[in-house]
Amino acid sequence: FPGIGLGATVCGAKTVTDRMLYVAAEALANFVTEEELAEGKVFPHINKIREVSHRVAVAVIREAANEGQATKLTKKDMAN
Repeated sequence: FPGIGLGATVCGAKTVTDRMLYVAAEALANFVTEEELAEGKVFPHINKIREVSHRVAVAVIREAANEGQATKLTKKDMAN
């Protein structure tokens, strides 16, 4: 997913951990609407890719900062 790479790059993550993948998947899943789920879809519509990628990246960045994996951002940076 583009958001994982974007988030890892922006924060300078040393590694992409299992937990970062988990929060990325969770952010992605939160974008699927009830209507999409009822239609049997498991991913949000492609027209939402920028917004989804942004949310996924933010989730990855936050988790990287929490884990001490971010080399370009700190928890303090995230508070701003």
